[in-house]
Amino acid sequence: MKKLVLTVLLVLGAYTSCFGQNGISLRKELDILEPMIGKTWVSEEKAPDGQSTLHFLLKFEPIHNGKSTKRYLECNELKFQSDGLYYYDPDKKEVAFLELGSNGNFSIGNIRKENGIVLKYGFTTFPDKKLKFRNTMEMTSEGSLIDRFFSFENGEWKAGHSRIYRPQ
Repeated sequence: MKKLVLTVLLVLGAYTSCFGQNGISLRKELDILEPMIGKTWVSEEKAPDGQSTLHFLLKFEPIHNGKSTKRYLECNELKFQSDGLYYYDPDKKEVAFLELGSNGNFSIGNIRKENGIVLKYGFTTFPDKKLKFRNTMEMTSEGSLIDRFFSFENGEWKAGHSRIYRPQ
């Protein structure tokens, strides 16, 4: 009997958690992330070796009653995961973020919307170096998310990854 009650409570809790998340309204300043929230985004790209394919999974979810947003990124082939927290920074009057990667790197910075495109900018610190970066996230009319990364190295902006995520 205890197992049945526990099972029912777990199922109800999971349902309530999922259902309740849809009803969360985001803090006004986080609205720029709204088109990305609540979806599981997937992308495939060729690995640098040109032989294998890398599969990326990306999620944005509201947390803390919509006052902040959690970002999750993974690529199983690279054995990589990253967790991020996006929140409103009242000093800069912009959305700020902190992202921690399983490879020992972390990123800090801000995001804002420019000409309909979300611009994420700041610094990524790797175990052996620190890079200034810019990352754009653009929603297409077909519902895809285009993610482009640029790093500032040796006095110039260099293109990094460019991924097209599709909702799963």
